[in-house]
Parts: sequence; C-alpha cells; structure tokens
Amino acid sequence: MVNFTNPKKGSDLIVDQEHLDQKLKVNMDISFPKYPCSMLSLDIENILKVHEVNVGNTIQKFNLPDMTLFIETDNREEKKNRVRTDFKSDKGCRMKGTFHIDRVPGNFHFSCHGYSDVIQEFLNDGGYRNIFVI
Repeated sequence: MVNFTNPKKGSDLIVDQEHLDQKLKVNMDISFPKYPCSMLSLDIENILKVHEVNVGNTIQKFNLPDMTLFIETDNREEKKNRVRTDFKSDKGCRMKGTFHIDRVPGNFHFSCHGYSDVIQEFLNDGGYRNIFVI
C-alpha cells in the first residue's frame, strides 16, 4: 500500500543491451526560431571519446521563416558574411533528418562549436548579439 500512496518519480532511458554492436538511429525535426543555420551544429559525444562536431551528412537545415534549404560552404569569408547577414535579419533554423549514435552513455546536443572560429572573428570585428539566448 505504501508504494501506491507514495509513487517513486523518475526519468530513465534504457537502451536494448542485446544489440550493442548496432547503432541507435535517431530521427529529429526541431526548430530554433531565433538561431540561424549559419551557426547551428549538431554534435555527438560519448564515453568512447567520440566527439563529432557539426554532424551534417544526413541532416538538412532550413532557414526560417521561409523554409529555404541552407547549403553549407567551405569558404571562410562566405561563412563570416552569412553569420553577419543572419544576425541582422533575425533568421531561425529548422534541422531535420536522422543520425546514428553508439549504444553507450553519451549525448547529442545543438551548439555553435562547428562555427566557433567564424563567430569569434565576427564578434571581434564588432558584431554583437546575445547568442546565448534562444
């Protein structure tokens, strides 16, 4: 009777231990209305010392609010100009797709790690916006 009147509260995620050799597929569709695609990345970390920054081969980014496909560039100057433009236009980003993670303790998170050098250069050049508020 005590267990019924005083339920134990908690939050757990249990991964199937019988298939540790297989990766876990994660499907996502998430919007960041005030965070531009030009500085948003998906990163994966785990206990096996895996740290993948800007996982993007199976993830699509769409500029909000117009839903145009965001296309990555390798050109550093173009990246910097995009960050500057996106800051001024107050764009958001929608990330959609799938990725795989190992069945070990770890996490995936959204950050600007994949663009930190470009963002730092932009801020050093006088650009400003509170990038920590989403």
